[in-house]
Amino acid sequence: PLMLSASRPEDRISSESVCMACTTSRRSAAANGAARCSLPRAPCEELFITAVGSVTLLRHSNGVQGAPLTGKNPLPLVMAFDIYGTVVDPGGIVGALGETFGAQAALAARLWRDKQLEFTFRRALMRRYVDFDRCTAQALSHVSGELGVELTEERTRALLEAYLRLPAYPDAEPALRRLKSAGCRIVALTNGTEQSVRTLLKHAGIDGFFETILSVDSIRTFKPDPAVYDLVKRAGASGEKAWLVSGNPFDVIGAKAHGLKAAWVRRDPRRIFDPWEFGPDVVIGNLEELHRAMLPQQ
Repeated sequence: PLMLSASRPEDRISSESVCMACTTSRRSAAANGAARCSLPRAPCEELFITAVGSVTLLRHSNGVQGAPLTGKNPLPLVMAFDIYGTVVDPGGIVGALGETFGAQAALAARLWRDKQLEFTFRRALMRRYVDFDRCTAQALSHVSGELGVELTEERTRALLEAYLRLPAYPDAEPALRRLKSAGCRIVALTNGTEQSVRTLLKHAGIDGFFETILSVDSIRTFKPDPAVYDLVKRAGASGEKAWLVSGNPFDVIGAKAHGLKAAWVRRDPRRIFDPWEFGPDVVIGNLEELHRAMLPQQ
């Protein structure tokens, strides 16, 4: 469960507090105004609130302690967003798969995404780089063979084109708009190629929020290679001035291991974080909670 508590008695939050991981409002029974959510097996965290409402500490049950956010406006200078699985929904390909895979469309979508990521991990370790578009095509071919569904060249091309039209999560646009209005610099940090991601974001109508696209294609490797997180320096920030926002635990761990701050987007409340020595600084249920999680009570 996620626990919020006050750093000093005079800084106590109201007895009705909201868990950022599940958005479930819970009435606190504790005298210090702490609130607990009902999510099973989630990392136990403590979030201390200062009198002005800025986050000063986030401590995880694994002993990892986040660095404080300080200053009148604790929002970081650069927010680096993962794209696939964070801003856009790979599961949105199910509709396009239905014509070919029928009742197996949802399964095909999951296998496609799983194999796509597996291929990037293996190629990064082997130093046998091909770009994300090629990994995506190879993963689709694997799914076709595993499910026993033959794909013509025409159908394969149509599905790969559909992958460039994945929908954005409904919370993406309002969240990006609010962060932009608050003065954050927003960049994409992605496994995808710059051209494909630009097409994807434009189709989703959110490309205008992104200052730049930082693609692994420029260094010919994939997340969570430490070199990927060095790309954030190209946006002029590092350390506590740079945050990664991702729905993928491996991505969050990679960023934290490289010294960045990180927010995990835990869209599925049943999902647990990998039990490593690195944990997210902030856990949220969707992107609209990001601003509130970083600027509680303001």
